[in-house]
Amino acid sequence: MNKDRDPNVTSTYFDSEAQIYIIKKPSVPITFDNTSYHWNGLFRKSEEAEKVCKYGLTELDVELFNTRFSNGTNPTALVFECSKWDECCGTKCCNNITGFLITMGCFAMLFVLVMGVFYCA
Repeated sequence: MNKDRDPNVTSTYFDSEAQIYIIKKPSVPITFDNTSYHWNGLFRKSEEAEKVCKYGLTELDVELFNTRFSNGTNPTALVFECSKWDECCGTKCCNNITGFLITMGCFAMLFVLVMGVFYCA
């Protein structure tokens, strides 16, 4: 974690030891930019969740790869939720406007068909 970027995130969720960050409470999600990130399998889907995303951690994720649970093991993934109109894009939710437009187009066509049936009847 880059301490210069947001020291509160680092001190709230981690204990730092020689460039290794120990996760204080693995069951507590990290909340960043209105998204709650859960470690590995410590995730329980909320009732509002429409899409669950999993981001696998690799050595390319330098800051996150230097995190450890108190038993010394590395977390392997971050799990988070996105809305039904979003797609999983790395560690973020990206708008999926195409899916929304297709759904709205189907509803519009259905509406036109129903109106045509009533008009012809």
